[in-house]
Amino acid sequence: TNESHSILAVWNLFWAVLASFLVNRLGRRFLFITSCAGMTIFFTMQTICSARFAIDGSPAAAHSVIAFIFLFYAAYDLAFTPLIVSYTIEILPFHLRAKGFNWFNFIISCALIFNQYINPIALGNIAWKYYIVYVVWLVFEFAFLWLYIIETKNKTLEETAAMFDGEQAEDQIAAA
Repeated sequence: TNESHSILAVWNLFWAVLASFLVNRLGRRFLFITSCAGMTIFFTMQTICSARFAIDGSPAAAHSVIAFIFLFYAAYDLAFTPLIVSYTIEILPFHLRAKGFNWFNFIISCALIFNQYINPIALGNIAWKYYIVYVVWLVFEFAFLWLYIIETKNKTLEETAAMFDGEQAEDQIAAA
């Protein structure tokens, strides 16, 4: 219903604004890892509850799905709403920033197209079992973030560039 969408939008806004105020205090890496861990846990629980509802029609499982949707979005909003664009810009070398951001937007658009057109077909054919694909993706995403997200808290763009590209990047930026 429109009311539930409105409530979810306000919920997302609350968590995203809160997280945006915590970025410099808690750090990007902590927020990304916490966000992804929460998303993995809550989406796994949502999948289990969806399966329970499909198997036995349990009203408690249906209500739990709704609760886990809200918890999933709270976890998502901890990092992916306030940081996905800014972190992408921070870590790209100055000379690649515009091209990299265009690629970022292209990949996001492809993912949105996939989600818009493929998800309904898959859900229609295999129902809740399709959620397992996203659980596996979230586990992969968590492992990727754990291994590759570098903390940029309290660093200037020049300092961040030096972290990724070495000290010569800082000299190149200063010369530009």
